[in-house]
Amino acid sequence: MNHKRIPTSNKLPTFTTFITTVSYVPGVVCLAKSLRLFQINLPVLVVYTNKTVKDELEKQDISSIIRIHLIPIKAQTDHESSQTHNGVGALLHVDSPRRILFRSKKPFIYLDADLLCVSNPVEPFVKVVEQMKALDGITVAACTAFRLKTKQYNKGNKKGFNAGVIVCLSCSEEDNIKIDAAVAKAMEETMNNPKNATTEERILSEVFKERYLPLDAEFNLIKRVFKHSPKLWSKIKDFAIFVHYMGGKPWQSNEEKKLCDWDHEGYEVLEDFWHKVYSDQFLTGKELTEAFVLLQNPHNVLTAEGNQS
Repeated sequence: MNHKRIPTSNKLPTFTTFITTVSYVPGVVCLAKSLRLFQINLPVLVVYTNKTVKDELEKQDISSIIRIHLIPIKAQTDHESSQTHNGVGALLHVDSPRRILFRSKKPFIYLDADLLCVSNPVEPFVKVVEQMKALDGITVAACTAFRLKTKQYNKGNKKGFNAGVIVCLSCSEEDNIKIDAAVAKAMEETMNNPKNATTEERILSEVFKERYLPLDAEFNLIKRVFKHSPKLWSKIKDFAIFVHYMGGKPWQSNEEKKLCDWDHEGYEVLEDFWHKVYSDQFLTGKELTEAFVLLQNPHNVLTAEGNQS
């Protein structure tokens, strides 16, 4: 099948991810496969990783469409449940080291390895980059965090962002110094008392607080919206670009999900959809998008029944 490729190289930085453990290989595989369906320029994804994970990735059927860069990080062997921060993200010592990208001072679009692309991301990102260039002093864009308490994404950029999708046009030396200093301090505090453990996401959010462009929620549709805010999910899903499988992962066993995520149940529909992409059940991006939009959310029914009672 001869597909016409969408020219992105002159408009956007290459999509980039990190993987620090072999347990995330299925996530990278599925993310790359979903991007490939939308005919993103090759490589569809640049993967920064270590030698152990590189060897595993090269065994996969995506090796021809990704580019692998080795970075000096050790492969993680601890069970993931011991590396998460109350189920909201990987701890700093094992987290995706996005700060390496900021230090490069080059433009990048970072994507977490547990994302799934569900519609063509090219034009939406082009518009974001154009908007950022028109704003004075704005070099970073990301979605605000989704809060279970309010069942909404935060408004504005006065609070932190979710680091699953980040657009960065540049990073000043001053900001890099701030990031490095905050990471060093957090590492030291964690060594002194493990209860002080934090995430890189929180550090980056603090450094760029009130200085980042909030992306629309469709760029980073958090899995928990599906269950905890089904009405919001219904509003966003038709325009969704990436779904973020925070917490328990579709490729994990039920036992693994229980260990690393307090909220691991109720996402079977989304997990089944991930597996369809992983097993190549969609031939085109259009087919994938149409199937995603038609997904039924059982939590809509449960919410309606609860309101009636």
